[in-house]
Amino acid sequence: MWPFKSKSSKAQSNAGGLFALANDVDDNLYLSSASSAAFVDKESGAYDEFLFTEDSHREMPFEQVLDSHTDLLSARIEERGRRELLRRHRAILVCEAQITRLSALLRQLRERKEITAKDIERQTEILHGHEKGNHEVYWTDSIPHMSSTIGTRIRLITPGLTFFFAGIVDIGIIYLSFHHIPSLKGWDPIVLAIPAVGIQLVFPHLIGERIALIMRGHDKKRQNIYEALFLGIAWLSFCFALTAIRLNYMMDPSKKHTPVEIAAAADLKGPLALVSLLMLIGLGTWLMLSGSRRNPHKAELLRLFLARQKLENEISKAEIEVLAAQGQLPPLQSSLRSAEESYRQAVEVAGAELAESARMVYRRALINTMGDVAFTTSYMGVDASESVEASSSEVQDEDVRS
Repeated sequence: MWPFKSKSSKAQSNAGGLFALANDVDDNLYLSSASSAAFVDKESGAYDEFLFTEDSHREMPFEQVLDSHTDLLSARIEERGRRELLRRHRAILVCEAQITRLSALLRQLRERKEITAKDIERQTEILHGHEKGNHEVYWTDSIPHMSSTIGTRIRLITPGLTFFFAGIVDIGIIYLSFHHIPSLKGWDPIVLAIPAVGIQLVFPHLIGERIALIMRGHDKKRQNIYEALFLGIAWLSFCFALTAIRLNYMMDPSKKHTPVEIAAAADLKGPLALVSLLMLIGLGTWLMLSGSRRNPHKAELLRLFLARQKLENEISKAEIEVLAAQGQLPPLQSSLRSAEESYRQAVEVAGAELAESARMVYRRALINTMGDVAFTTSYMGVDASESVEASSSEVQDEDVRS
């Protein structure tokens, strides 16, 4: 098939999956066709002036066809109207479905906001000391305020950043300590450094959590003390062990060192041991203090503040979308009513007025082309009997006058 034919066939298909019908009838062209039909009938010679008077015919064959043809036109206009109204109904249904979906989303967001508000109220009660929180202890503390979204997010990620930066420093110290051991080659220092960094980060944090529970009156106070002592001893032993490794293998055995370098290393053993130990203990103590001061309910309250603000923004957006969708519905419904009225009137005009107008145009054109008074009289509705009665009445009137 030719490309333009396929495009033409595609153009006939509309969004509803129906094929478009021909355009509505052009009344001017239709009336012109009636006039042309009258001229063709006259030129055919098939009709004369006696046809109507003798057989009492009041309609020409063309006029009889008009009613059937206009019925066909009315049916076609009704079909076009039905398809157009289906499309408009579909647009209304889509709009109503969108309103329903957005309304359901808005209702869901509001319910989530109510749940978030209840969670905020509960966290506030815990911070006020009216209820127990995690681990069944009182976490009485000040209520945090949300100054800005960015500031709140920074406050929430600060503990994670603390772990990250402490881990970066620790991994450098621990890796260098293992790197200078002669028996460790290749990936061995890295493999040992990773769990060692975990110990350096996790143990102080766990000690800080145990201290926080002890300070807040946890029921298992003795257990927390024992756990903190065990973790503390293990962590300090780890720090001293790393310091000893660092001091014993300060010099790289794979390289040749001069007597000056060896003497300098011996002189720096004491200061280096102290600095290395203080760095490890200082970083661990920082994590320990952070863990002991950390209140999980303050962090949870800040997260809830962010969640509430996000829900409020989504609710505002959803409300605007619902109003916009609801604003589209009345014009669509009004357009549907206008289309229904328009097609109803079009069907009435095609079924009655257009047929009558075409009949009058045809008769006028046929009369003009015939040019016969008798044909005009009979064709316009005056038959032979009416003419005879009119003539007899005229004769009687003349007799009376005489």
